[in-house]
Amino acid sequence: MQNFHTGITAGKTSTTRLREIEVNLERERWLPRWRPRDRVLVNIADERLVLYRDDQPVFSTRVIVGQDELRNQSPEFQAKIGGILFNPPWNIPQDIATNEIMPKTLHDPDYLARHNMVVAA
Repeated sequence: MQNFHTGITAGKTSTTRLREIEVNLERERWLPRWRPRDRVLVNIADERLVLYRDDQPVFSTRVIVGQDELRNQSPEFQAKIGGILFNPPWNIPQDIATNEIMPKTLHDPDYLARHNMVVAA
């Protein structure tokens, strides 16, 4: 939970937050200055996708991004979009199911149902 006055997330120090801002500003510096007028931009730090048409935001939605842990990080890239699939089927990778999801079900038998998950063989 963020502190209303400082904007610092619980468990983080102001030094840690300052470093995060510094790193994100450096990332921004390396992004291309010119951007296509029609584009999709995913702000990983803000967990938000924005669709631009003629340089104006026309659609915005929350997205799920990777975590700080190296194996779960979201990559940064730039590419031309050739197509889009809404609500694709998704299977939880075996390591995430084993290391993250299944331990939660041991403590909470209703975990899968509450998160709209099913076990498929």
